[in-house]
Amino acid sequence: MGDGPHIRLRLPRDVRSSLPSVAVAAELHETLARHFDAQGGLRAALPDAWAALEHDLGGRTDVHLGEDARAHAMRVAFDRAHAARRASIREEIGRTGGHLPGVRTRLYPYQTEGVAFLASTGRAVLADDMGLGKTLQAIAAARWLVDHEGVRRVLIVCPASLKTQWQREILRFTGLAAVIIEGGAAPRMA
Repeated sequence: MGDGPHIRLRLPRDVRSSLPSVAVAAELHETLARHFDAQGGLRAALPDAWAALEHDLGGRTDVHLGEDARAHAMRVAFDRAHAARRASIREEIGRTGGHLPGVRTRLYPYQTEGVAFLASTGRAVLADDMGLGKTLQAIAAARWLVDHEGVRRVLIVCPASLKTQWQREILRFTGLAAVIIEGGAAPRMA
């Protein structure tokens, strides 16, 4: 069921003695058998399997669903949503032959992948080799976020020696003016 940790069922040695009645034990056994195989592995794929398990167990107090398992299921859901969003962005840019509206150059396929990766996640590091257009990818991802995600302002934090270079590249690739913020706290507050 994919890479990474798997959710497993662990029962006490004598589960029947910990339940209040035989009927409760049978009902719980039936519920767990729907979700777990004979080796205790989750039968279906995350994250949907986790949601179904939580639903079927309802508010039971005799079953403990570990926070680590819940966090793992949520992480799998986040990763799948991120991958789907990245694919959607990549496809949309690909349909235009690598031309992203608002960006004055055609993106190469690897740059499109970088833009989709950056624009689809809440945080990311782009670490391509030198000369492959990381600046362009960052600018294009920012443009995507402005056009599609309601972002109103973009702050670029870079070494002081690169401020004017970023300003030139933003103007070159988008036609937008970038404001360089310099000086101490008092002038920047104005």
